[in-house]
Parts: sequence; C-alpha cells; structure tokens
Amino acid sequence: MKRSLRKTTAGVSVTYAKGNYSNNLIGADFTLEESEACMYFDIDLSSNLRVRNKEANCYYDACELSEQHSSLKMVQIDDSKIIEGLIAALRRIPHARWELRLLLGEKGTFKYSVTLSGSSDSIFLNVY
Repeated sequence: MKRSLRKTTAGVSVTYAKGNYSNNLIGADFTLEESEACMYFDIDLSSNLRVRNKEANCYYDACELSEQHSSLKMVQIDDSKIIEGLIAALRRIPHARWELRLLLGEKGTFKYSVTLSGSSDSIFLNVY
C-alpha cells in the first residue's frame, strides 16, 4: 500500500562519504510504499532543479547530488510529520528491508538500501 507522508515541502539534508554535505535541498511528495518484505520511501527533489535562479544553493546541491549519488552516505529529515509516519511504519513491520528512492526529474532516480536511526526530532536514513 502506498501512502503519502507529506505532500508539501520539507527540508532534506544529505551527507556524502568524503564528509561533504548539503542542507539546502527541498523535498516534496514524501511517500511510503509498504509491503511485508520491503518499505520504499520516495522523496521528490526535482523542484530544486526547476528554479529560475540557476545559481541558487538548492539548484547547485541537486546537481551535486546527481553527480555524486554513488557516494551518498546519509539523508536527514527533521519534519515531525514525516518522522512520525516512518516510525509508525517501522513499528508495524519491524523486519522489513528499507529502500530510499530519490527522484531528481531528468537527472534520474537513485535507489539506496538504508537503515533508519534517530529520534523524534530527526531521522537519519543511513545508506549501506
């Protein structure tokens, strides 16, 4: 079953393997597709590429993500509504495998196997 955790925007931070990071990305349409075997968490980041100002930090960071997607280490979300939805799903199906899909429009869709950690203030999707 696919459900929306948040349709409006929320901030998304990413960290790369070499220590680089970005906290300028805006995600939208956060959805979770549940099954007994796997949870698929989708974040649409394509709006960062549709800005008028191509020198904006969010545009630069979205381009950087598309170029360095293979070295992604972690995604952080601080939105309480999204966190509550992810924690509830984790409790419902505790042994499911988690996959993160980042949608970057024409730059591609990037898929990662992740584990979740964090608290009620921040959730971390750790890529392995």
